[in-house]
Amino acid sequence: WQQEAEDMANDDSLFSLDELPRVDRAIEESLENLKTHAIEHGKTAEQIEGELQEIKQILQKSARNSTKREWISIFKGIIVGKLIDWGMQPELYQNVLHTLITAAQDVAQLAEHAARHIQ
Repeated sequence: WQQEAEDMANDDSLFSLDELPRVDRAIEESLENLKTHAIEHGKTAEQIEGELQEIKQILQKSARNSTKREWISIFKGIIVGKLIDWGMQPELYQNVLHTLITAAQDVAQLAEHAARHIQ
């Protein structure tokens, strides 16, 4: 999955209309993972729910307007920022990223497949 995340971080194409539903699902699953970690670290769902909804909107909007490279950078920045804001260890980011890539594996595979045909 780390290779797939790296591939996405080097992809200057936009998400296709077919990829966007999978990206949205991956965003939701990764934010659920982030929420679980936050609750385990003393936050309540009520404390963070508004921020999670805002993050979801930002990530979904940027998936529609940014390249995959730009989008994964936005994702990383937001998630690491929230981990720090909520007093959690930034190392948990890898777990959240793993959830994102696993949920969006079809997207990463499509990006890799497309990259081979463009070269």
